Amino acid sequence: MTDVRVPTLGESVTEATVATWFKQPGDTVAILCPNSHEMLESHYSVPMAGAVLNAMNIRLDAGTLSFILAHGEARVLFYDCLLYTSDAADE
Repeated sequence: MTDVRVPTLGESVTEATVATWFKQPGDTVAILCPNSHEMLESHYSVPMAGAVLNAMNIRLDAGTLSFILAHGEARVLFYDCLLYTSDAADE
């Protein structure tokens, strides 16, 4: 069995609008999601698009995540929408 999912995804990221967000090769893309196939694919597709991956741990507090994003100068942030909670939903 041959799996071509990762190269195909990397090629599509390069050709998609995500690649147009990069000002120059080496820009940083941050990702915040649990260990999943999306995280694994990002480890291949982001470098294939010419960017640097900044994978962040979902267990970090908001202040630490904010510091990592600022320090890493991420131009794009991908996150798992299941991590998002809204206080408005509780009311």
